[in-house]
Formats: sequence, structure tokens, C-alpha cells
Amino acid sequence: VVEGVSKSIKRYTKLLLRRIDWNKTDGADDEADEQRFVVNKCVLVWQGAVEASSFKKFKMETCRTAAAAQRLLADAGVGHFWDILASSEWEGVSEIQ
Repeated sequence: VVEGVSKSIKRYTKLLLRRIDWNKTDGADDEADEQRFVVNKCVLVWQGAVEASSFKKFKMETCRTAAAAQRLLADAGVGHFWDILASSEWEGVSEIQ
């Protein structure tokens, strides 16, 4: 979830969708890494304007499980964002883990 003014959101979206190579490795090419290779990608699910921001300060959150992500969004009052994500389908992604 990204909130802010349109210029900042446009730049951040470009960074996430175009500039970052989500499948780039750290340079250590061994066979074990190749066997565990998972396709990473960033997908824009929804974009639009809302009346008031739901998050008061900038912070990065890492959720290790789908339940943790759902709880984080529900606590911020935007649990419906999770419903939008869960009902969306896009190429190459079969389910939310």
C-alpha cells in the first residue's frame, strides 16, 4: 500500500514496476540457489484516490504470512484492500501464500 501525492506515487510506481529487477541474485551463483529459484514479481493490483490516508507515517512492514498481512491491513482500517488482492488474478501467480 502506497499513499502520498501523485508525483511521489508516480515515481514510486515506476521504481517498483520498471526499475527494480525482482529476480536479481546477489552474485553467489551456486547450484543450490538455482534449485530454489522462485520467480519474484511486483504487480499493480489497484490504483486510485481515497478521501483520507489510512497510514499516518512512513514505514516498511514485512509480513511473513498472508494472515499477518491481512491483520496489518485490518488494523489500519483497510481490510478491504486484502479482499481486492485475494480476488485478483494475474498471469504467473496462482495463489497468495
